[in-house]
Amino acid sequence: MLPSPPPSAFSFLRPPRNLASQFELMTQSALPDYPTVADLPRAVWRNKRYVLEESLSRKGLKGRKSWIKRHGIFLVEIDTNDSPLSPYWACRLCNAKGQPEFFAAAATSSAADHLRKSHRIFESSQAADPDLSTDESERPKRRRLQYSTVPRARVKTIRELSLGLLINTNVPFSFFSDTFFQQLAWQLDPHLSDQIPWSRQSMGRLLDDTYKSKKDEIKQELSDALTKIHLGFDLWTSPNRHAVMAVTAHFLDRQGKHQSRLLALRRQLGCHSGESLAVTLGQVVREWKIEDRVGTVISDNASSNDSCLVNFYGDLDAKMSLADVRARRMRCYGHILNLVARAFLYGEDFESFEAESQVFDLLGRREDDLRHWRKKGPVGKLHNVVKFIRSSPQRCELFKRISRENDEAQEYLLASESTAELEVVMNNDTRWNSTYLMISRALVKQGDIRAFLVHPEVEKWLPEADMLKGDDWRLLAEIKLILEPFYLQTMRTQGWGSEGGNGRLWEVMA
Repeated sequence: MLPSPPPSAFSFLRPPRNLASQFELMTQSALPDYPTVADLPRAVWRNKRYVLEESLSRKGLKGRKSWIKRHGIFLVEIDTNDSPLSPYWACRLCNAKGQPEFFAAAATSSAADHLRKSHRIFESSQAADPDLSTDESERPKRRRLQYSTVPRARVKTIRELSLGLLINTNVPFSFFSDTFFQQLAWQLDPHLSDQIPWSRQSMGRLLDDTYKSKKDEIKQELSDALTKIHLGFDLWTSPNRHAVMAVTAHFLDRQGKHQSRLLALRRQLGCHSGESLAVTLGQVVREWKIEDRVGTVISDNASSNDSCLVNFYGDLDAKMSLADVRARRMRCYGHILNLVARAFLYGEDFESFEAESQVFDLLGRREDDLRHWRKKGPVGKLHNVVKFIRSSPQRCELFKRISRENDEAQEYLLASESTAELEVVMNNDTRWNSTYLMISRALVKQGDIRAFLVHPEVEKWLPEADMLKGDDWRLLAEIKLILEPFYLQTMRTQGWGSEGGNGRLWEVMA
C-alpha cells in the first residue's frame, strides 16, 4: 500500500472544519483497550482543544437533561497536558455555518438566551441540569464535580471487569470497599480509583443492568439460531437446602457455531413430581419466548423426568404423541455411567444402602454403620479405615507421621508433596467416583496404611474385622482397574468441550 502524499501548503490556508466534522473524522478510529484523554476524539478551534463532555468520567454526574442539549454540543476544554479544564456548550446551528458560538456550561441561561435571540428557538419547559441552576448568583454554593483524566470508556470497562470478578470468584459486593483494596487501587492509579463507583449498591445496580442487557442479547441469539433450541435440565440442592433447577440451551448460532447458554437457575418449590418439574421448565421456556423452537431435552434417568417431559411437550403441542415425546427425550450419558458404576460397587440396592448409612450416621450409631459398610467387602473395610483415620485429629497426625517416616526410610521425599497429598481420601457415601478416588489414593499410600494398621494404638482401637489383608488389597487393585475407564470417560464428558478436546461425540466414544 502506497503512503499518503503529504498535505499541500494550500491546505493549511483552508478554514478549519467545523466542530462536528472534526469529531466525526476522529471517531472513525477505534479507541485502544486502555484509552487516556490523549486518545479521545478532539476538535480544535482558535488554538483551543476540546473533547466531548460525554467521553469524560465525572463521578456523581447523572447526565445533563437541559433542553439546550438538543441544540448544541457539550464540550470540555483540555490544556497542553491533556487535563480537563472548563465545560462549554457550542451551538449546533452556528457550528453548521462554520461559526460556532461557545457558552460556559456552568449555567444554561446564556445558551438559552442565544437560542431565543439568534435562532428563535423556544422551549416551554426550560428545566436546567439538576446540578446546575439558570442563575449562578442565586443558587447556593456547592462543591463542583471535577472532570477526571480517565475517559468514560475506560471506567465502563473497569466496572464490567470488576463485576466479572465478583461473579467469577463469588466474593461479596462489599469486596471493593475493603480498606486494603482501596489503598492498592489508589497506589496503582489515584485518579482511576476515585472515579470507579465500587460501592455495593453501585455494583448491585450494575449487576441488574448487565443481566437485563445480556438477557436481551441471548434472546436475540435464540431467535436467530439456525437450529431448534435443545434443552438440558437437572436439579441441585443448595447448601441452604433449596432445590434449584438449572436449565441450559444448546443451538447453532447464525454463523453455524455451537453455543451453550445457561437460561435459568430456578428454585423448585413443592414436590419434585414430573408435573411440578414440567411447570417450572415451561415457565423458563415461555420467559425466553422459545415455545415453538424447543427440540430435544436432556436429563437424567429418573422416572419423574419421564413424566415431566410428557407433560412439558404436551403443554407445548397437544397433538404430540407419546412416541414423539420419547424420540425427543435424551438420557444423560454421564448419569448412565454413574448408574452402572454404582451398581457394580454396591449392587442394585445402592439407594437403600446409602439411605441406611445416612440414618446410622444421623443417629450416631457408629458400630452399626461400620458393620453396614463391612458387608461390602474390601471397599467397605477401606471406607471404615479411612473414616477411622479422619475422625480424629490425633489419628490424622499419627498417619502423617508414619507417612513421613516411611519416606525417610526409603531415602526419598517428593519436594512438592503437600499435606493434602499425605492424607487419605474419604468417599462420599455411594458416590462411585469418590469411592474410585478413595481406592486410588489408598493404593498409592498402601505402604503407609499397612504401617498405620499395625501401630499399637491402632490395633487397640480398630476392629479386627476392618483390618485390610493381602487379598483385600489385590481385590481393591482389580476394582480400580475396572472403574478407571468409567472415571476417565466421565471426566471426558464434563465441561464445555471444543473440537479436538473431546468436544465431539465421536471423540468421546472413540
